Amino acid sequence: MRAVGIDIGLAGALAVVTEFGVVEIHDLPVLASGAGGRNQIDAHAFRDLLVEIGPVTMVVAEDLTPNGANGGQTNFSQGDSRGVIRGVVTALDRPFTFLTTAAWHKAVGFPPKAGKE
Repeated sequence: MRAVGIDIGLAGALAVVTEFGVVEIHDLPVLASGAGGRNQIDAHAFRDLLVEIGPVTMVVAEDLTPNGANGGQTNFSQGDSRGVIRGVVTALDRPFTFLTTAAWHKAVGFPPKAGKE
């Protein structure tokens, strides 16, 4: 088994996981673009990274949802990152799914949190 887990966001990262645990960690590649030089996921560099990692049995990304407390710009940025990641992974024909934060926390055995994150 060789899988990729992705924490979506401009400060996000991806981990390559095997039956032996985490074997690689990479920051998500970003580039300055758009009005005011706002950062966004670099789709070409992200594609190159996934190609370099090679075949995997699954790619899993955190399923983010809009949050009123984050503000419009943050929600838009997260949605853009989500779309770039989904598009690149799909174009590379890698098995892919989104998991909610609660679902992946439970899957890896994190204790339930009391209160907000």
